[in-house]
Amino acid sequence: MVNTCPQDLSQNKLKNIPSGIGFLVRLTELDVSNNQLGELPPDIVNLRSLVKLSFNHNSIKHLPESLGELRKLQLLYAQHNDIEELPDFTGCECLQEMYFGNNYIQEIPVENLDNFLHLKILELRDNQITVLPKEIFKLGHLLKLDLSNNELTEIPATLSLLPHLHSLKIEGNKLKHIRADLVRTGTQRILQFLRDKLQDEDLEGISSDFKDVPADHCVFPDRYKMRNGQILNLTMKNLSTIPTEVFKEAKEARVTSVDLCKNKFGEFPMDLTTMSDYLTELNLSVNNLKEIPLEIVKLTKLKFLDLSKNLLISLPASMSEMRNLRELALANNRFLKIPMCIFEMTGLEILMLNDNSLAEIDIDGLKNLTRLATLNLSNNNISFVPPELGNMTQLRCLELKGNSFRQPRYAVLEQGTESILSYLRDKIVQ
Repeated sequence: MVNTCPQDLSQNKLKNIPSGIGFLVRLTELDVSNNQLGELPPDIVNLRSLVKLSFNHNSIKHLPESLGELRKLQLLYAQHNDIEELPDFTGCECLQEMYFGNNYIQEIPVENLDNFLHLKILELRDNQITVLPKEIFKLGHLLKLDLSNNELTEIPATLSLLPHLHSLKIEGNKLKHIRADLVRTGTQRILQFLRDKLQDEDLEGISSDFKDVPADHCVFPDRYKMRNGQILNLTMKNLSTIPTEVFKEAKEARVTSVDLCKNKFGEFPMDLTTMSDYLTELNLSVNNLKEIPLEIVKLTKLKFLDLSKNLLISLPASMSEMRNLRELALANNRFLKIPMCIFEMTGLEILMLNDNSLAEIDIDGLKNLTRLATLNLSNNNISFVPPELGNMTQLRCLELKGNSFRQPRYAVLEQGTESILSYLRDKIVQ
């Protein structure tokens, strides 16, 4: 058997996975959610081509010790089980998203953190975790971390060193040193609080990647290292330029992700455009960019672009052609209005424009973004929210706090996206 198609065995009453599952060596997706499974068979680790594994809503208590053999696994869904401890993930270096909510996990093994080179989402809500290790900073690509409703009493200050973290959920814990009202203010305020608490002893043993490195001492990765992870990671290297040869080798290594955040780039590195054949993710956040060149449109395969925390006031009109973009982060810049080119990026699912100087919401433009699920407009200068925004019912996350408008009131904003959209629809004049 060489089945490569997804196997969906969900929504049944299976107590055991059919014998011989391990022979499906080319299987890429397996869904056994919503069954009555008490365990996963040991030979599941033979599914070496598996990219996505889902076993939500079962009664699984222990996972196979050799789960790390699933070296191509990217997505792992394990919510609502009886799992008591995380397995050894050594070898699972392709993991991007892990969901372990509603289990009985008590700790995050420190040794596991070295394995998650690509992890972007870690969901551990509703468990019994008592300690978050300070080595959490090793998850350098983490975007979202959900630790709500656990048994945590402290959050390590080293969490503030994660360069890309933009969603942190820690409500429902018994935190001693972070006030409940601070937790409610959101991720950026929490991270700022943790940064202020960061002490020299917190930095002991931490990689030099989290310290300023003079540009003339920076060791650029060779093509072999880049080929292994398909990443060019040069975060926090104090860089303002990069030799052309580095981008040439990155292209030869078929690098798909480039991370240049927290450096000193005053100009967009033009050699990035030579990597257009493979580049899907680009992070240039926390630099000194004042403008983006027209040539960025050459990056036709780009799906994720982070330009947060720069000095931008506009984007080139040519970016309207970047219709493959799924996520665009422009937070903490100097935009006075939403750039017009964005309204033609019809593939956008996430748009982050918080902490700018936006004065209005261009609803005529936004309604073109029919796939938009997350829209963050918090902390701007918006004085009026058009009721028609309520018709964008595809939105799953809408952030409007920190603006100057009087309606909707804060109490409505606190109730969440569905309540905000419903309130706005009720205000539409028929």
